[in-house]
Amino acid sequence: MWTGNWWWRTQTQLPSGVTIIPIILSSNKTLLTQHSGDWYGYPLYISIENLPKAVRKCPSQQGTILLAYLPTDKFEGMGLSKEAAKLAHHGLYHQSLSHILKDIVLPGREGITMTTADGVVRLCFPILGACMCNYPPEQCLLTCTQYL
Repeated sequence: MWTGNWWWRTQTQLPSGVTIIPIILSSNKTLLTQHSGDWYGYPLYISIENLPKAVRKCPSQQGTILLAYLPTDKFEGMGLSKEAAKLAHHGLYHQSLSHILKDIVLPGREGITMTTADGVVRLCFPILGACMCNYPPEQCLLTCTQYL
């Protein structure tokens, strides 16, 4: 997105005068317990690319907010093989993302009127622009690829 090429290619596919709101999601596996087990969570954060980087990256500016906690389960004690448990974990991750993001699908296709910070009512298209993860296993989980 930062080169502008993505933005221009996307803009040409939409009607003239509309505003694209690229949504940025980020998640990072987080240890929830210190000394009593290995409980992890996946907080999911949301921001938009239209914000200046200085605002988006500064916690006190609230340019990035917590959207949800993705559920996790190790699927132990269910009689599943290691591979089946891994697939169930991946399915849970993707079904959760699908459920959380379901409300932006229609506005992303048809647009939604919004009043922007400058007080103008615009037809806006919120679309998923990027999803960031810190580590290769998390990136592979998101993209349904294998980490070797």
